[in-house]
Amino acid sequence: MLGQFRAGKVRLLGVSTKTRIGILADVPTVAESGLAGFENVTWYGLIAPKGLDPKIAERINAAVRKAQENPALREKLAGIGTSVRSETLEQFKATVKADRAKWAEVVKVSGAKID
Repeated sequence: MLGQFRAGKVRLLGVSTKTRIGILADVPTVAESGLAGFENVTWYGLIAPKGLDPKIAERINAAVRKAQENPALREKLAGIGTSVRSETLEQFKATVKADRAKWAEVVKVSGAKID
């Protein structure tokens, strides 16, 4: 969408993050535009099979977090309006749990059904 915006083909009404995005500082958040409390972010994470040795999970997490500290990676991501958020294993479990609960409620309220 960023390319379409920069080409003047679309007008951004708001960003779905809790706070404004650096490269789109003039674009308000959806919450600022009147939908209080709104936040929707896309995140990526690594999920392993149940029963994975916790020491291996910690090593993988540490390696990913170290890679995320790379200034070139952070700069590249910032240039496309994305940021890095590193989490511990417990924090990531909480993120997944909270999102599952949030979206389960959205599906329930919407009445959506699987065909």
